[in-house]
Amino acid sequence: MRSLYHSSPFRNRFNAFSRFLRAAYHDSLYPSVDGRREGVLTRHDPETGPYEIHEFAGTLKICPSTALIFNDNVLLQNSTDLFMRERVPKYRTIYDSTGRHIPDLISLRHGSEPNYWHFFQLVAAKAVIADLHGLSPDIPFLLSRGQCDVPFIKQALDLGLLGDRDLIVQEPGEVIAADRVFVIRPPLHDRGYRDRVLDRLGHAGGDGTQSRRYFVTRGKSAENDRRLQNESAVIDALAPFGFETLDPQTLSLGEQMAAFAACGFMVSPHGAGLTNMIFRRGAPLDVVEIFNFNLINDCYEIAAKQHDFRYRALYCDQVSGKPKSGNALVDVAELAGAVRKMLET
Repeated sequence: MRSLYHSSPFRNRFNAFSRFLRAAYHDSLYPSVDGRREGVLTRHDPETGPYEIHEFAGTLKICPSTALIFNDNVLLQNSTDLFMRERVPKYRTIYDSTGRHIPDLISLRHGSEPNYWHFFQLVAAKAVIADLHGLSPDIPFLLSRGQCDVPFIKQALDLGLLGDRDLIVQEPGEVIAADRVFVIRPPLHDRGYRDRVLDRLGHAGGDGTQSRRYFVTRGKSAENDRRLQNESAVIDALAPFGFETLDPQTLSLGEQMAAFAACGFMVSPHGAGLTNMIFRRGAPLDVVEIFNFNLINDCYEIAAKQHDFRYRALYCDQVSGKPKSGNALVDVAELAGAVRKMLET
């Protein structure tokens, strides 16, 4: 059968028939998809970077689980901020639901809403951009209940992140109807908008008079494992250099801002805890990021360079568990050597 499939005429007929079946199956279950890019407003703030605001208008419904927007039950493709994949929502839920109607909305929904890094870089920045762009202050922001129940997001709201705008909270399973929705897309990496967010939160910057050293551990409440197999050995190796062990998830947002404003050296496995480096802005900081070799992401290296922090990555090739979320085994001698070298230079 395999040799028959690989003969060209058979393969072409098979693939054509397969495409026909998939198309028929898809059209019978799902609505049409509207991929137009109408109402796209692209701007470049002179002090920060470029951004996009997409204005959607019509008989709109917002999916509670994905924040994708439908117009007359037609899915508006790319109606989220695009930095996360658009998971397929339950279309029938959208068809049959008639929830609250809010004439105009600015969506602060995001594909990875509870994530600490994504919040500062891609969610909170939208609130800043909305005001910079001059969107009417009468238009409320939209957040999900899942976002508002996350402690650090709730604390950011209490600190005045949204300014004077009203907030609409989309409850689980609630489809919200609207006449017009603005979807803001900040740049993926931009210090300018992050700094404006921190200004709103009342964070003045790093305390250059202090230089505490933290090993940032991933606690039990972390989104996935991605911990260190020999964490106790890592802690012991860092202790002679004066490192304290800190789990940011045990601290309030205000406590994290204060702790890392005073941090002059942080060592951490790759994860959202490294976001806290932004609270050291304006003061020197050394960063060592420990990677599981199967998961390399330069987002924190980019942030470190934007702040002129010294940065080094340490790669671990021994991993237990799933390749990308497994626990890495650290070469403690190599780690100690990297820390010593950064302290001496």
